[in-house]
Amino acid sequence: MQLRNASLAILIAVFSACNAETGEPLTSNTPSDLPDAAVPSDDAATATEAGSASHAGSFVQLDPGQFYPQVHYPLTQGWQTLDGANPPTGRVFHTAVWTNIQMVIWGGADSTGYTNTGALYDVGASLWNPMNKANAPSPRGYHTAVWTGSKMLVWGGYDGNNFFADGGIFQPNLNSWTPIAASNLSGRMYHSAVWTGSKMIIWGGHTAAGPVNDGALYDPASNSWTAMSTAGAPSAREMHAAVWTGSKMIVWGGELNPNSGYNDGALYDPASNSWMAMSTAGAPSARRLTEPTTVWTGSKMLVWGGYDANGETNTGGLYDPASNSWTAMSTAGAPSARVHHTATWTGSKLVVWGGYNHQTGVLDNGGVFDPETNTWTATVQTGAPTGREIHTAIWANAFVVGWGGVDQGQKYLNTGYIYVP
Repeated sequence: MQLRNASLAILIAVFSACNAETGEPLTSNTPSDLPDAAVPSDDAATATEAGSASHAGSFVQLDPGQFYPQVHYPLTQGWQTLDGANPPTGRVFHTAVWTNIQMVIWGGADSTGYTNTGALYDVGASLWNPMNKANAPSPRGYHTAVWTGSKMLVWGGYDGNNFFADGGIFQPNLNSWTPIAASNLSGRMYHSAVWTGSKMIIWGGHTAAGPVNDGALYDPASNSWTAMSTAGAPSAREMHAAVWTGSKMIVWGGELNPNSGYNDGALYDPASNSWMAMSTAGAPSARRLTEPTTVWTGSKMLVWGGYDANGETNTGGLYDPASNSWTAMSTAGAPSARVHHTATWTGSKLVVWGGYNHQTGVLDNGGVFDPETNTWTATVQTGAPTGREIHTAIWANAFVVGWGGVDQGQKYLNTGYIYVP
C-alpha cells in the first residue's frame, strides 16, 4: 500500500506540474425535464439560504505540495468509490471545476431547494472541505462556472423564479467570495461560458423573454465587462455547445424551442470582436446538448449525444476549425443513446458515462472514444457506481472524478467515483 501510495503521489505531482486543467462550461436540461423529486420550491430555497451558516472557521487549508498517506486510488483501469467524510448534500444542476489539486462543487438543487452551498474535495487527501458562504451568489442552478487557473468564476442561472445576471469569484486558497461586477446582459440560464486565458465569455441562453444571441466578455483583472458584437452571430438559442480553441470560441447547436433544433454555429474571435460562420456540410443532426457533451481536443471540437428530432442520440462529429469541416464519429461500439450524461476529455480520449434514455432509464455504463482512430471501447462494467444522471465529472490529471446527480429512483446522490480509463 505504501508503495502504491508513493507511486500515485509521484503520478499526480507530475501531472499537476505539466497539465493545468480548466473548467468546462455546463449547460443543462429544460425545466420540464427536472425529475419530479428534484423540483425545488421557492420557499424551501429561501429556508435553505437563511438556515445555512458560514463554514469559514472549519476550513482546512492543505499544502498543495503535500500528499497524504490515506491516498489509495487505483493506478490501474477501473472504478473506486470516492472517499471522504461530510460531503455536500446530494444535488443536480450544480457545477464542478478542477483546480489542479481539488474538485470544487457549487450550487444546484438539493432535496430542500436551490442552494448556494458548496465544497472542495482534495483528491490526494480524500478530504471534503465546506466552502464559505459569505458573499457567495444567491442559491441557483443552471449557472456556469469556469476555472481561471487560480479562481472559479460563477455567473447566471435560475432559481425557479428568477433569471440571474450576477455572479461571484471564488478563491480556493482563501476560501472566499468576491462579487462579479454588474453587466448589461439580461439574466439567463442554458447559456455557455468559456475561459480564454484572461477573460470569461458568456453567450446565448434563455432569458425571461426567451432565447437570445447576445453576450459579453468579463475581465476579472479589471472586474469589467465588454459587449460582444452580434453581427454574424448565430441565431438566438439555448442548450448549445461552446468550446475555446486557444484563440476563438466555437458555438454550435442548441435550440430556439423544443421544435427547432440547430446544427449550425459560428466562431467568435475576441481579438477582432467578430463572428465567422461554420460549415454545416457533414455536421451532426440538429440537437440540444443538455449536459457538457462537447470538448476541445486541442485541434478539433468533439460533439456527442444529446436530443435530436428522434429523441436521445448516440451520434456525434468532430469539427476542425482549420479546414472548417466536419468528420462523423463512428457509432460502432458507441454507448447507447442518452442525455444528462457526462463527457470528460482526458487529454487524448473522451470518456462518456451515465445519463438517461427514456426506454431504459438511468444508465450505469459508458464508453471511451479515441479521435485518432475514430473508435469506441466500453468502460469497465465491473465495480461501476450506481447509475446516475445530471451529475458532474472532471478530469483530475490522471483519472475521472464524478459526483452527485440522481439515480433511477430520483434519489439525490452525494456520492462520487474515480474512474481510470
